[in-house]
Amino acid sequence: MNSFTLPGLTAPASISIDTWGMAHIRAQNTQDAFFVQGFNAVRDRLWQIDLWRKRGLGLLAADFGPGYLMQDRAARLFLYRGDMAPIVADNLIAQMKNAAMPKAYDGYGSCPLTVEHGKIILAEFGYGGKLMPSFPWDSTKPTRAARFLKKSVLPWIYWSAMLKGKEWLAKTTS
Repeated sequence: MNSFTLPGLTAPASISIDTWGMAHIRAQNTQDAFFVQGFNAVRDRLWQIDLWRKRGLGLLAADFGPGYLMQDRAARLFLYRGDMAPIVADNLIAQMKNAAMPKAYDGYGSCPLTVEHGKIILAEFGYGGKLMPSFPWDSTKPTRAARFLKKSVLPWIYWSAMLKGKEWLAKTTS
């Protein structure tokens, strides 16, 4: 049985591997459980996680040769260029100081739902199905304006702004 001391844990935690190779994580609080789960994932799959990172950043050709240049080029075109670094830095510093992370993703997601001919609902929600409307109208009611927004405005915002790193509507919770 291996034993590790992990800076960042607030209480003792353990990982036991059963006969079938399934990891069982025990911790005294949720934050430590997720921390230990991350440690276990990296311990078992660091190579795979690094491969996914390189694929997402468009860095495969450096390791696997010129046959991956086109895939790398495509990955770099779709690379997120928003303001992620300061948030990650603030959270890492807080973690190193054993403090609560100051910024977290609130689970926001949106989905256009066609519910009538020519009308849609722009459903906006967070974790647990919590409604998180951001438009100045009742987005739970089907409208033609929402369909126009989904069909004509949002694609332009995506292709002309978001893919170029402009995320003026993105926000985090403190």
